[in-house]
Amino acid sequence: ANWKSQFLSGMMQPLMNVIGNIAYVAVCVVGSVLVLNGTIKIGVIVAFIMYVRLFTSPLTQIAQGMTNLQTSAAAAHRVFDVLEADELPDESDKTEVLESVDGNVNFNHVRFAYPDAPDKTIIKDFSADVRSGQKVAIVGPTGAGKTTMVNLLMRFYDITGGNITIDGKSVYDLTRNNVHNLFGMVLQDTWLFEGTVRENLVYNMQGVTDEQLEQVVAACGLDKFVHSLPH
Repeated sequence: ANWKSQFLSGMMQPLMNVIGNIAYVAVCVVGSVLVLNGTIKIGVIVAFIMYVRLFTSPLTQIAQGMTNLQTSAAAAHRVFDVLEADELPDESDKTEVLESVDGNVNFNHVRFAYPDAPDKTIIKDFSADVRSGQKVAIVGPTGAGKTTMVNLLMRFYDITGGNITIDGKSVYDLTRNNVHNLFGMVLQDTWLFEGTVRENLVYNMQGVTDEQLEQVVAACGLDKFVHSLPH
């Protein structure tokens, strides 16, 4: 849809220019014939050339404006989707807290259907047991449910049946904030923010010392790159 939008937006201006130039050529050709026949004078042709230019310029602006309106309408639709979304349920009554984790993760007969299609169960009976220290890859084609599994684990969606536990504690006995703080997620899209390398690496963490940062940079193999930068 984005490609189609860009394509149509890019076409609009050249298309209006072509129409304007065709009209310009038509006026010149037809006008020349009429002048040769003595029907009109050459001043009329000049006037009509001016009319064509004055006529096509607003049309071009209107066409461009329509394209921008379409883009704005799509953006507004997304904004209103967010504004109309249901509030998350209150979790102030939950007292369970998991501070430090070993990393034992268990999916126990998990069932799941997306909220906008509750009758269409996409995960019917999934169980998995991941022990602390294991490295697990979820592999499959697009649409197989890899991202969905991670979203369920981090409670971006709530399951419709079964249970998910971390170190024996159900993620549904913990607050969402607590669950999110247990994970580190590296997204597919990489973002660099304006500022220093340190600010980008630390992001929103407080109290990070230079020694800790040096260890992290060395562990990621970035130390040579970072120290080669100016200042």
